[in-house]
Amino acid sequence: MASTEASVVNKLRQPEYTGENRCYPCTYLNVFISVILSSFIGLFVSPPTGGIALVLSLVVIYLRGYIIPGTPTITQQYFPDRVLQWFGKAQSADKDVAKVSNEVIDSDLIEYSEKLEDLKLVDEVKNRWHTEIRKADQEVVEHRLKSLTKSDEVELREADGVAYVMADNEMVLQRRSRPAIVADIAILPILSVKLPSWERYSLNEKSDAMRVVRMFMDDCPACGSDLTLDQTAVESCCTSKEVYTLSCPECKTQMSEMPVAD
Repeated sequence: MASTEASVVNKLRQPEYTGENRCYPCTYLNVFISVILSSFIGLFVSPPTGGIALVLSLVVIYLRGYIIPGTPTITQQYFPDRVLQWFGKAQSADKDVAKVSNEVIDSDLIEYSEKLEDLKLVDEVKNRWHTEIRKADQEVVEHRLKSLTKSDEVELREADGVAYVMADNEMVLQRRSRPAIVADIAILPILSVKLPSWERYSLNEKSDAMRVVRMFMDDCPACGSDLTLDQTAVESCCTSKEVYTLSCPECKTQMSEMPVAD
């Protein structure tokens, strides 16, 4: 019975709008509207019915991110940028990501190439990373995810074009593809040695560090072809922003996406 209930909850859940991807302007707007509508139901129908409507609305918002269709469009169009800034949704590069990026680039993971006239992975790091990717079978991935999330129950899932990690029934990590998550898991032993602040990082900061390093991959872990780096505009929940995307033109694997700094 418990497993059936968990299955129903997982089907209702929208990981792209919940967990670390939850948009708080959208959430608060939906809660506000739900309270108003439930109050009217309680006033004109009956108080118990209004209470039930409110509880059901809050459950849906918790599982799916929002209950009112078109909420992201509403917040993007009508919420002032300064309001979105309060929730970290303004159109600017994430300061925490920038901090972690600087630490990664200043570490022994990255070096400047005179030949390429650009930054690249240190050869030793690149070679060991590929070795770790080849070793990253299901058992290794599960073991390292448990260690990373400090959870005894983890699961790697794929839905709606994204791959994500569930830990204790909460989404804690999301990537553009399964190979991207496997690449992140594979580099964990390297990051723990090369980044002095690694053990002090929060899970989000560790996630950012893995994402930054992944932007320096030059071949696809899924098929071995060369990856391409492009700049494009993408629509997020409440904003439109310029991002760098790393992907494989051969097998269409999406490897990474990073905001373009202002």
